[in-house]
Amino acid sequence: MATSKDILIPDIDSLPDSALLRLPAIIALVQCSRSSWFSWVRAGHAPQPVRIGIKAVAWKASEIRAFMLGSPRGEAPAYTVSGGKAGRAKQLAAKAEAEQI
Repeated sequence: MATSKDILIPDIDSLPDSALLRLPAIIALVQCSRSSWFSWVRAGHAPQPVRIGIKAVAWKASEIRAFMLGSPRGEAPAYTVSGGKAGRAKQLAAKAEAEQI
């Protein structure tokens, strides 16, 4: 099984919008776990995959780029490397502060 050290992380800015990224490249770019990524996808916070085969999916580079830049997708989590409970608490505090303004 490939590890993050084995994955060549693409330069997301140099890829054309139509390029397709597979899961190992995405989790290396976003720096999250596989389960976190799929939970964000299920919740609608991350882009939906494109089916490229019977058992294969990929994501459009343009949508991953937008996700990483924090463009609005409903209640999308802010792109952070840390994540976890502390990261979620910071996101909720920032959201509450934004709603008070």
